[in-house]
Amino acid sequence: MKLCLHSTECLNFRLRLCLFSKMNCRKGAICKVIGESVDDWSSLASECQDYAECCGFLIRKKGNDDQQTTIMGSMTLFPTKYPKSMYNKALAVQSAYNELYHKVANDYDFLKEALMGTAAADDFVQRQLELYDTVHREGPAALFSLAIVRSDYMYECTDGFNFKLGQIEFNTMASSMAAVSTKVGKVHRYMARILEDPCLYNGDSYPVNDAVPAIADSIIKAWLLYSNPKAVVMFVLGKKDSNFADIRSIEYAILERNPDVKVVMKTADALQKTSFLNEDKRLIIDDNIEVALVYYRSLYAPNGMTEEFWNLRLLIERSKAIKCPSIPYQLAGTKKVQQELSRPGVVERYLSPEKAAQVRSTFVGLYSLKNKEVVEAAKANPHRYVLKPQREGGGNNTYGEDIVAKLHEIERLGESDAYILMERIQPTKQYNCKLNGIVGNYCRCEPTVSELGIYGAIIGNEDEISYNTTAGYLLRTKLQHVDEGGFCAGYSAIDTPYLLSDEDMLKEIGE
Repeated sequence: MKLCLHSTECLNFRLRLCLFSKMNCRKGAICKVIGESVDDWSSLASECQDYAECCGFLIRKKGNDDQQTTIMGSMTLFPTKYPKSMYNKALAVQSAYNELYHKVANDYDFLKEALMGTAAADDFVQRQLELYDTVHREGPAALFSLAIVRSDYMYECTDGFNFKLGQIEFNTMASSMAAVSTKVGKVHRYMARILEDPCLYNGDSYPVNDAVPAIADSIIKAWLLYSNPKAVVMFVLGKKDSNFADIRSIEYAILERNPDVKVVMKTADALQKTSFLNEDKRLIIDDNIEVALVYYRSLYAPNGMTEEFWNLRLLIERSKAIKCPSIPYQLAGTKKVQQELSRPGVVERYLSPEKAAQVRSTFVGLYSLKNKEVVEAAKANPHRYVLKPQREGGGNNTYGEDIVAKLHEIERLGESDAYILMERIQPTKQYNCKLNGIVGNYCRCEPTVSELGIYGAIIGNEDEISYNTTAGYLLRTKLQHVDEGGFCAGYSAIDTPYLLSDEDMLKEIGE
């Protein structure tokens, strides 16, 4: 039975929820407030789901008959409390990270040296380097490149009194979920309003999320630099993208902000048959349509990368079309490059001392597997580390006791250059309720941890940076015992940060 949100019964429920929001997010406190009232939580979850679906917080899931059905994505019922200082720090360092990775992507010698060993152990990186060698010898045809990136972080309370922000990874290709993040923010604000709860609805505590318009603006700016108003922006998609609403929302934002920009959607399969370069190295599709900008939302992983796809990627790299991202940008986003940048003096080659210090303050321990001392430490204490390959898209890392067996396997196969070790951040635990439209909707308060991503966009070439901006945020929350954080797979839920001062945050987690 659905609870009427304006009934006397609901008023009592609101009072209990208000009490819940004032209390610390500890299991005992939550059980005290919730009691056995499953109906109340089901009604609240149903109201949340209705609004989320009306906002377009949707994904597509393959059914038993191989047909896709549209369902609500995973989200949290409440926003997650987050230290304002850590959020502001992540926001403030983004432009420096954009600049750093832009300069790294334009440093052929550094990328070759950093990834030479990795390429010998990883065929996917090897093929990318071969493409990079080819286009570098020929010289860049495009005048500019565009990168839409996301830097992901967790924070921990190091000594009970201070917070430390640590970077998980820097994503340079197909940095997704910008649109779904903004939709969940709307849902959380709506839920706070209908519950008439001032504890949950303090407008200043919800940071503005301009991810979609900022990303759309960066694509429009790059399109304008191509200087052909008849050329199109092309999104390169997989066969069946479950995260369709996230992709199409960016397309619609582009059209709203500049109706002169035509966006076309193409799968990599279709492009193999319909794309070519004319005599001026302009990318042409469907016989006579010129492409100004190629925005990749696929081809970031080796799965399904046929020889035809590699040829397509080389064709596009050789063209005058602006790439988002280019091959060197994709290489710059590998875990090995992240580890190389952590070495003393490397970041300082590209950034001013002030910016370098700002970036370094977010680093955690990153190690090559050639560091035998660290490898032995990881075998002895595997829960303090994460083992990472050169892959994007989630589901690739190794955690906990599995690290020991994986390290022995890597040593046996001689594949140490294909992986890095990262110190594992110990994020602060909070309780929240995860609504999961992917694996069956249930509503239960459980211990969770969160990962904050900050989007950025940068346009430039080897000689200059013409545009550099921060572009909104993403907060993903998962159950504390879950290692992987894939959204479309249902492991993580999209969330909203509810910003608190350090003093208030320490009270929340310390009592």
